[in-house]
Amino acid sequence: MSFRKEALKNIAEKEWLQGYSLGEDLYLSFIARQEGILVINPNMKVKHYRATISKDNAATIAYSQIFNHFKLLQEYNASILRYLAFLMTACGIIALYAVRMILRKPAGREQFQGGIQGMRSVWREIFWGKRP
Repeated sequence: MSFRKEALKNIAEKEWLQGYSLGEDLYLSFIARQEGILVINPNMKVKHYRATISKDNAATIAYSQIFNHFKLLQEYNASILRYLAFLMTACGIIALYAVRMILRKPAGREQFQGGIQGMRSVWREIFWGKRP
């Protein structure tokens, strides 16, 4: 990803993007789009190197997969339909983690626990407006 310096001048530090920041590319694109046209070149080829070992544990990644996307919806001032779609998707992700746990897949239990913790944080934000 590449942005003009001016396109990100209004970026604010977000607590939910600390550490493993799943979704930061979506957030940066959202901010840049507010400053002008966002150009995407589908012909551009980028070699993306992925570490064989994750920088964070499975629970943290699963947590951020749920919670960070909820925070993105808040940033976008999303409609209720988008929140409902998010909740359905999050339940599907947690169900997948439960299956992995039942099948004793590596990190299945940690993913399930992280996903559940992510949903707890989402519900706390929705009903009490705060995060633990």
